Amino acid sequence: PRAERFTLPAKLPIFPNRLKRRSVSGAEAYNTDMLARAKWRTSTLLQDGQLPPLLATTVETILDKIYSNSKVMTLPSYSQQAVVLNNQLWKHCFHEPEQAPEMVYLELEHITSGLLQTDLSNEDSLLWQLMFNPDLRTSLLQQLDGTKICWDQSKLADRLRPDPDSLPTKLGGSGTIFFWAVNELGWRVPLHLTHSDRQAATLQGRDERGKLWQLPFQPAAILQALQTGRLLPSLFTCYLTVGLTRGVSCCGGYFQAQYLPAIQRGLIQVLEDNNFGLDKLAKQLAQVPTDISLLGMQGVMRQLDETLLLPAGLVEIMASGGLKQHQLQQLRTLTVQNALLAGLAEILPDIRYHDTMPANWPLYLAAKSHEKLMDKVVII
Repeated sequence: PRAERFTLPAKLPIFPNRLKRRSVSGAEAYNTDMLARAKWRTSTLLQDGQLPPLLATTVETILDKIYSNSKVMTLPSYSQQAVVLNNQLWKHCFHEPEQAPEMVYLELEHITSGLLQTDLSNEDSLLWQLMFNPDLRTSLLQQLDGTKICWDQSKLADRLRPDPDSLPTKLGGSGTIFFWAVNELGWRVPLHLTHSDRQAATLQGRDERGKLWQLPFQPAAILQALQTGRLLPSLFTCYLTVGLTRGVSCCGGYFQAQYLPAIQRGLIQVLEDNNFGLDKLAKQLAQVPTDISLLGMQGVMRQLDETLLLPAGLVEIMASGGLKQHQLQQLRTLTVQNALLAGLAEILPDIRYHDTMPANWPLYLAAKSHEKLMDKVVII
């Protein structure tokens, strides 16, 4: 496309806007009508000059050969489709797909739900103790209140009010306590933990239409709701179950490298300060690496014209014929600093508000990338 008309990135959604609020776990499988609309959108981008002919052809090939494959189309949910799709798309990033290292994509919430079947059935597990020991749970909720990806108890309490002036749409950033509810539309509903006494507790939430959702906070009720798709584990519960409890290193983005250590420190503080006899577990938790960041690095770029260099995505890499052995070897010599510089187009929108950046910042960044990185990264 002409330099002055390009956007970062050109978006080509498969699902219609009316379904964008649905969680991946609750999304139905995409169908032929959705793929037909995506092809129409591809043609529109091509006609408007936002998509070069080669990339448009590659997108059509992806939709026809991978997304439309009968083995994918017959899967009952998008969650299952995504596992197969991502594996196939990954392989086609290589010039010799059959030689690509095997990459398995699994849904974090699905893995966690399976592990919870064990942990919520074992009163000696750390997760059971944190959730169902009233004193330990109270300490945990207070310690991590307001921590990113955890919960804000004040906002969650406000969401429960039936007052139209305090509709949940006005109370973003509340997080959720341990789990999300999933309503009949497939939307996630933040949940607060309400108490009638020290022993009894209920998960309650109000969706954006004002409808109240509630569930007894008991292992059996939670397990049943997880199995039927009425509950999803929160990110806090996912990382606690998969990572911290079992010592699995969870690599993530730059935000995760901040909030996961904060959660780890909070958990250790809770276990050490309350004389629960869990000091040994606290020491084990402290050994789990939580600050591993990978997101935001880029090693493959595309030359838009003689002065502009842009990060290359899946479509561009596939259009080039896939990465060859000499290019993979070049990637092994790339420094972390240059990989982060090459990924600035993806990083900047996350760390700066759009209204604080000049209108032409993508062009400026593309020009600077060309100036600094032409001999550092793989160019396709």
